[in-house]
Amino acid sequence: MKRWGLIPSVKYPNMKVRARALTMIKNFKELVEQIKTQVPIQELIAEYVPVKKSGRGYVSICPFHDDHKPSLQIHPQKGIFKCFSCGTGGD
Repeated sequence: MKRWGLIPSVKYPNMKVRARALTMIKNFKELVEQIKTQVPIQELIAEYVPVKKSGRGYVSICPFHDDHKPSLQIHPQKGIFKCFSCGTGGD
């Protein structure tokens, strides 16, 4: 009786493909980090909705739901945003 897990070519048929994929993921994460450090989050959001300065942060209407009052809070020091109406947030 053969155990397929013991045959290296069956257990790991695409090691080179897997290694290439892991390298691509690492490069993608590095690219995302570069973009985050070079583009202020409030400027990025301002390309889609109007943004107003409010204290240390910024506020805006949320583009993810029908919003009439500013509920999207933007924190440039932390590089994050959060909508307190629909709960959407991110970096």
